[in-house]
Amino acid sequence: MRIGFSASVRALLRNRAWIGASGWVLLGQAAPWGVALLVLPLYWKTLGAGRMGLVGILWALFAHAASLDLGIGRALVHAVSRSLGEGDPHRARRMAWKGIGVQFLLGSLIGIGIWPWIPNLLQLVRVPMEEFPEATGAFRLSLLALPAILVSAGLRAALEGAGAFTWSAAGRLLSQAGGMLLPLVLLWLQGEGLHSVARGLLLAWWGTAGLYAFAVWRRLGRPIRHSVPGELAGLFRYGIWVSFSALLGAIFLYADRFWIGRQLGPEAVGLYVLFMEPMARLLVLPGSVSTVLIPIYSRPGGMERLPPLWVALFIGLLLAPLLAGLLLLVDPLLTWWTGKSVSAPPGLLPWLALGVLVNGMAQVPFSVLYGVGRPRTVALCHVLELPLYGLLLLWAVAYGGLAGAAAAWAGRMLLDALLLTAAASMVRRSTPDRRERIAPSIHASNR
Repeated sequence: MRIGFSASVRALLRNRAWIGASGWVLLGQAAPWGVALLVLPLYWKTLGAGRMGLVGILWALFAHAASLDLGIGRALVHAVSRSLGEGDPHRARRMAWKGIGVQFLLGSLIGIGIWPWIPNLLQLVRVPMEEFPEATGAFRLSLLALPAILVSAGLRAALEGAGAFTWSAAGRLLSQAGGMLLPLVLLWLQGEGLHSVARGLLLAWWGTAGLYAFAVWRRLGRPIRHSVPGELAGLFRYGIWVSFSALLGAIFLYADRFWIGRQLGPEAVGLYVLFMEPMARLLVLPGSVSTVLIPIYSRPGGMERLPPLWVALFIGLLLAPLLAGLLLLVDPLLTWWTGKSVSAPPGLLPWLALGVLVNGMAQVPFSVLYGVGRPRTVALCHVLELPLYGLLLLWAVAYGGLAGAAAAWAGRMLLDALLLTAAASMVRRSTPDRRERIAPSIHASNR
């Protein structure tokens, strides 16, 4: 169904709640950065450089542990929101608690599997022998948080599917900010080095899981034993494509850095990352909007209530002045921060800014496809982009250096946006009966 200009604008203005929800998501994601800036010097003074490095590894592992959920989190957002939108809260509750149970089992199995390999991991990072027993015990203790991390991811997904973004933000703050503050408090009280850090991380993550479980219980109800065949299979079908896209995303993320290092050396990689990271950090804004859009577009009539084109334009208008300001200020800011004179190679910053702007706006068709149950389409778009980007990157770095790498990255962002927009447009023109569901048999059983 086509929507006119005035109707689209009115629909966007009438549904301002999504802006507030995006703000809560942004707060939950961005506030821990401020906490990190405050506490990192304190960790350094308390632990010293060696142990601080091990704490950094722990934080990095925990930050990416939720990506081991086989895409179940994204699947739960879609399933819960779709079920509630179709007026079936019982199915939403059933799917939520089933997915959370799978997350707990998965986290436990991963922790058991990693347990015997902890000494090998520590040998890879060359932990000194005198610190090896302490580090081994602390890392093994921290594995007890893995089930809580994956369960928290599933519970947060259920809350976001139900539109409870305030609870979602509160849990993010507890897990991320608490994961930095609680270990520091225990270090001061107990003084047991890495073991105190591990205990603090356990408290933060299991506390987060408890908070989320309480919120889901209040929002959706307690777990029920009733089961419908095909529901878990539907979650896995959706999730496997999400995981595949995430794997390709990791390849895209590091391909340019690897090739720059091979062709231009590690110093060039450092310079590239120094300018790329401040630009890429702005993607947290459209990422927060996307988190809110996926459950909205999972519900029937979501695209009519919140027209994707106008949301994309809103994101573009939000990002453009921020990017323009960063283009003007990034050189002096980095010079002040690093204490050295830093200047970007000609052409590098405009290409990075263009890529960020296009990628931010592409979060909207991405959200449409995930919302209507088409994660496979997103993954196939990424598969198509991979060889084209690889060839473009090889040529661009050879002839344009760092600016060429940035141009290749921006080109991939543009191609990604075009493919996702074309796919989302086809979905919008399709009838609801032709849209893929997370488990068609579930919907058929409820008609």
